[in-house]
Amino acid sequence: ENFWTDKNDVTSVVNSCYEALESEAFLERMGIWGELRSDNLKGGSNPSDDINQILKENILPSNPMCNWSEFYKAINRCNTVCYYAPKVQAIDPNYTESEMRANIAEVSAIRALCYFYLVRSFRDVPLVLEPTIDDSKPFMVPAAHPDTVLNQLVADLRKAEHYALKEYPQSSNPT
Repeated sequence: ENFWTDKNDVTSVVNSCYEALESEAFLERMGIWGELRSDNLKGGSNPSDDINQILKENILPSNPMCNWSEFYKAINRCNTVCYYAPKVQAIDPNYTESEMRANIAEVSAIRALCYFYLVRSFRDVPLVLEPTIDDSKPFMVPAAHPDTVLNQLVADLRKAEHYALKEYPQSSNPT
């Protein structure tokens, strides 16, 4: 109840979206699902069984390297910003509409990157555009056709393009 009251709260969660992309598990999967599967990398002299399974094109849920949870954590953080930023903008006079739109554009791009990796690697994935805030919504979401996901991403990115910052403001503090 004390969060989502000013623009600093929004900025904090936007930063956490980037933090999710920096987690070891997220980065490891990006490399494995992308570079390793594309033959740009080799398994090495003694790859783990999980890596061997991916090299054999086994991307079934039974393989821990095919766990999507890190990607959906990032997606949920992005969805949370999209949900709460307009509410914060309505109550914080220091949080302008253009700042809000820029924040939503930023997290829309992060969410699109996550979905790009998921669709490219697994094809049919659940498309979740609302945040999981409480237990009132179903946890299990059916997979969407890749065209549905990609069309949504293109629409989101086209909208975000108009509001994304073209360059970040320069700090007036020389340090």
